[in-house]
Amino acid sequence: MKVKRKKTFDVFISHRRVDSSTAQRVADNLSAIDLVVYDQAISSNASRFGDDVREALAESRVLLVILSKSSLRSATIALEVGAARAWQKAVYVLLVGVVPKEMPPFLQELDTFTVSRIPALINAIRDSASPLTLSQQAILARVYESSSVPSDQLARRPMALERLTRRFNNLASTTFAPERLLQELIRLRKKGKLGPISR
Repeated sequence: MKVKRKKTFDVFISHRRVDSSTAQRVADNLSAIDLVVYDQAISSNASRFGDDVREALAESRVLLVILSKSSLRSATIALEVGAARAWQKAVYVLLVGVVPKEMPPFLQELDTFTVSRIPALINAIRDSASPLTLSQQAILARVYESSSVPSDQLARRPMALERLTRRFNNLASTTFAPERLLQELIRLRKKGKLGPISR
């Protein structure tokens, strides 16, 4: 029987095995600032968009794509980027031996970094992946529980998500974007920290 893992992830790294050394370098930098990294290439389901991969991507706040010559036409990367964008996640691209004009069209609008700019990439990821404080999480849970829209429907109901965001930002004195709060709700639901919504 498969034991369900309890660990949650902040950053999902998508890359080909040939780029593992670059992925490890970035992962070490992210771990040094207390972010938990999921490395897609060492997953037992890395060859397909399996349950383990899908779950890790769904809960991560950031997707990092390491793009090299070997991954320019990767269907797996295209699928993961499509899913991350549909889930309103921050997506960054690290170019390894590739110039911007070689990038596939679906990556060209994303924030892109070269290996020489890894420190700037780490800072960008840190800013996107920083968790809400415990106080902010409690406020978000209360605002959600007083709403009438389940978390799995908020992505398809932008007006409801916008209302929830305005109420949260007003109570928490913050300026979070709706997409960020939706990610946080997914993580809180996965951890069992959301109560039932009002009806």
